[in-house]
Parts: sequence; structure tokens; C-alpha cells
Amino acid sequence: MRKSLITALAAVLVLFSYGFGTSRWDHVWYIAGGLGLVCAGNALFIFIDKWILGDKGRFWTNKERSVSRSHEAMQYWIAAVALCIPAMAGLLLK
Repeated sequence: MRKSLITALAAVLVLFSYGFGTSRWDHVWYIAGGLGLVCAGNALFIFIDKWILGDKGRFWTNKERSVSRSHEAMQYWIAAVALCIPAMAGLLLK
């Protein structure tokens, strides 16, 4: 979970530095908002997939996954929440 948080915070840092450097906050809003929506969509898809399949590897096998789907979805939610910060800043400052 730390790896996704560190990656998302690095993206936030890059987006904020781009926004402050160029004063193009509309670009920051589009990029951060789009990435945040993609991460939230992936998390929602994985939660639905966990509801259908549980923690099995695939539909036709009963092998357990090495990383649970709920842990993987939580990583996407963390990234989506972290990307909402520059998206809101870009929306307010554009």
C-alpha cells in the first residue's frame, strides 16, 4: 500500500510543480482529474470483480491470488484520493 501512496504523491508533486511553474492550472485539473477518475474506476471494477469471484485467480480455477483483490482495490482508492488534491487545486486556481 505504501508503493501506491508514494507513486501517487510523486504524481501530485509533479502536477503541483507544473502548475506553479507554468500557471496553467487547467492542465493540472484535466490531468489529475482524469487520472483520479481512472483510478476510481479501476477500484470499482476490482471491488465488483471481488464480489463475483472472491479471491480466486480466474473464473475457471480455484487457485488463490497472491495479492487479494481488496488490497489491490484499496491501492487504487488511495491513488484516486491523492490525485483529487491537485484536481481540486487546479479547479480552484484556473
